[in-house]
Amino acid sequence: MSRVLAVAIRDLRRALRAPVGIILMLLIPLILTGIIGLTFGSSDDNQRAFRLHIMVWDRDEGVVSRLLTGALVQEQASQYLDVTFVGDEGYGRLQKGDASALLIIPPGFSTAVLRGDTTSLELIKNPAEQFMPVVADNGVRLLGSAINACMDILSDEMKQLHDFANADTLLMAEKRLGSISEEISTRMYRIGEWLSPFPIKIRALEPESESEDTGGLSVFGYVLPGISVMMLLMISQKMLREITEEYDNGILSAVLATPISITEYALGKCIGLIIIILAGFAILLTVGSFLFGIKWGNPASVLIIATSFSITSTGIMMLLTGISRSSRQAESMGITIILLVSLLGGSMVPFRPTSGILAVISRLTPNRWAIDGFISTMLGAGPYEILDESLVLFGCGMVFLLVGAALVRRRILR
Repeated sequence: MSRVLAVAIRDLRRALRAPVGIILMLLIPLILTGIIGLTFGSSDDNQRAFRLHIMVWDRDEGVVSRLLTGALVQEQASQYLDVTFVGDEGYGRLQKGDASALLIIPPGFSTAVLRGDTTSLELIKNPAEQFMPVVADNGVRLLGSAINACMDILSDEMKQLHDFANADTLLMAEKRLGSISEEISTRMYRIGEWLSPFPIKIRALEPESESEDTGGLSVFGYVLPGISVMMLLMISQKMLREITEEYDNGILSAVLATPISITEYALGKCIGLIIIILAGFAILLTVGSFLFGIKWGNPASVLIIATSFSITSTGIMMLLTGISRSSRQAESMGITIILLVSLLGGSMVPFRPTSGILAVISRLTPNRWAIDGFISTMLGAGPYEILDESLVLFGCGMVFLLVGAALVRRRILR
């Protein structure tokens, strides 16, 4: 056992003597998480994580424009929109980055809509942003389609409303208003029968309040585990590549000339790598909690998931080391496998399919199981609730380790 520890300590000392590469690789998940989190928002409410910041300049101030701006600040819309009403200073504020887009309602908009004339909405996008202005553009296009549909369906009533607004006397206006209201109600009732032909109704219920211990899941907490898992796989590939390099350079022959056996050498390499991955997890989780306010949940659950993934990562890289014939081949194979499982497992694109072929494929990757485990701990899961994730990671890791160690041993003995 002492010889196994000697090999592990040797690798740890080597990593400490040249830590720049590992530190830079650990910075990547933190930087990417910060960029993504700041782009899409950092609200702890999962439904309010992706919010669009938009400014509105109502140059019309008519009936339709007031209805439109009022709809933008309703409770349902406010879950996804941060609306600020501005004047001509909106141009300058948009250049300063105060919003993702500026929506301008031109003068005469209400009159044109009521008369059925052609009109337009003007949207100025923030050139400094990439994602949210596109969302704003699509949203305004959808809004325009909805207004066009209302103009087509209620064209006659809208023209009457226009005439009502220009009525000569109050008595005539009151008579027209009652008649128009009745016609609009009848038309909307008939439309509702076509749009909602089913007798089943959906009732929206408020979720039960969670205890403070569950913490909630922010955008940062949803993104950081996936990117961290991918980068720690990269570190694993870099560290175990040393076995092939030492074999090619003849260093391994010198090491095995000592009382250290091949099994002890491989086991020491694995233990050293597991310690390095766990240290990487400790750094990423601690910094993530400090910078982004992520609440990781039960420490025992977090340690179990981190340890299980460390074993799986080491096992995968040991298997690739046993299969490859040179250090260059080991590097190319390792990067290819890492990118593939990261893409399918949700590290590159944070998605968690629950059904279909993508769900089946994603569950064949260690990334998906590790990400699910960390998300469960952030939502308050204890060690027993993450038993499936930890057992899958641990079991697969041990199989990979045994098979990989056997292949490495056979390669060295040739």
